Amino acid sequence: MFKLRSEMQAVEFYAENEDAEHLHKWTGQLNEHYLKIGDMLHTWQKNGR
Repeated sequence: MFKLRSEMQAVEFYAENEDAEHLHKWTGQLNEHYLKIGDMLHTWQKNGR
């Protein structure tokens, strides 16, 4: 979850600064980790969390 927070902050920063190169990099990472939330929640539910 820490990665998601960092990536969201980076996306906001680079979007505000109109830095397309870095924005693209960070949105890719955010998307990758965001899509894993469902897998993490499923694992947590299986383990009784």
